[in-house]
Amino acid sequence: MVYMSIKKNMLKILGLNNQTISSREIVRPLNKIIIKRRYHRGFLLENTIGNIDGWKAKLNNKIITGEQAFIETSIDWWCDKKIELSLKQFSKIMQVKKYKIVIHQGFKIINDNGKDNEWYILHHRKLIKGTRSAIIKKIDIYIEHSRTKKPNNNHFN
Repeated sequence: MVYMSIKKNMLKILGLNNQTISSREIVRPLNKIIIKRRYHRGFLLENTIGNIDGWKAKLNNKIITGEQAFIETSIDWWCDKKIELSLKQFSKIMQVKKYKIVIHQGFKIINDNGKDNEWYILHHRKLIKGTRSAIIKKIDIYIEHSRTKKPNNNHFN
């Protein structure tokens, strides 16, 4: 009896007192929305829709949306080059597939066009260009000297 009076009072509050509603319809659980979240280089990526291209992130006070690969590449370009990547540029990069990244001891060595002598690295806002092996040697020298008591930070100059 108490349940029925509670049910009647709830129906009055909701304005449904003249309609007949079964208790199953009132208690029916809501559909759960699954929100996927992950971080990439300190930026939050969210997918609230559940689609492949439903990812979004806030980059440079703008919200970018699209596939996860596009969002991550845009974040990489923003962090490395301070360039906002458009969807057209991204599709061109994915078609060419010459964009290569090699990580050596925590340093990201990048090649945009696939030529052997056009690798580069950004370190402390300085651009270092050359072959992949020459840049790796510079990184190794820098790390070796940074482990000593008096590091010489001029190896990237």
